[in-house]
Amino acid sequence: MKLTDFAIQSDARLDDCIYNEAHKLEELHNEIIHDFKDCLCANIGEKLTQYDDMYCHKIKPKHIKVYRSKEPRTYIGIGGKVTYYRREYLDTRTMETFHLIDDVINLEKAHRITKNLKAKVLSLRQNLSCREVSKALFGHVSRQSVCKIMYECIPDNISYDFCALSRATVSDIFVEADEAHTVLVNGSR
Repeated sequence: MKLTDFAIQSDARLDDCIYNEAHKLEELHNEIIHDFKDCLCANIGEKLTQYDDMYCHKIKPKHIKVYRSKEPRTYIGIGGKVTYYRREYLDTRTMETFHLIDDVINLEKAHRITKNLKAKVLSLRQNLSCREVSKALFGHVSRQSVCKIMYECIPDNISYDFCALSRATVSDIFVEADEAHTVLVNGSR
C-alpha cells in the first residue's frame, strides 16, 4: 500500500471513530501507528528491491556479475522489520562477492540488527534490564538478542582502578548477571 493511500484510509478511520466511537480513539491511535510502521517498512523493502533491480539492469559495470539471483533478506531497524530481495554480485577482477543493498544501508555481514538499533539497545540498557529493553522496543529485539549485543559490544578486559580517588564516593557497586550469560572461571558457560 502506498503511503498516500494509507493516509487517506487512516483519515477515514479517524473520522468514523470520532463521530461514532470517540471513546475508542486511543485504541485506534495505537492501531494506526502500528499499521503505519508496517506500511513504511514494506515500502522501504520495496524501494530497496527496486534499487537493486535498477543497479542490476542499468548501472552495473561489466566486470560485476550476478552471482546469485534474488534472495529474501530481513533486517531489524528502529522502526521495525524490513524485508527486501537482494542479489549477490561477484567482482570478476578481485573474485569477491558482495551484496550491494547491504553495503548501501551499512548492514554488517551475517547481522540482522542495524547499528542504530544496537546503539539504542545499549543506551536503553544503561537504565533497564534486558527484558525491559525488549519491551521498550516493542518486541523487535528479544531479551536474548539484547544480552548478545551487550556481550559483543562490551570488551572482556575492562580494567578500572577501584582504589583511585574520585570526587564522588561510591558505597556499593551492583553487577547484574546470571549464570546463563556469564563466563565461568574455567571458561565454560
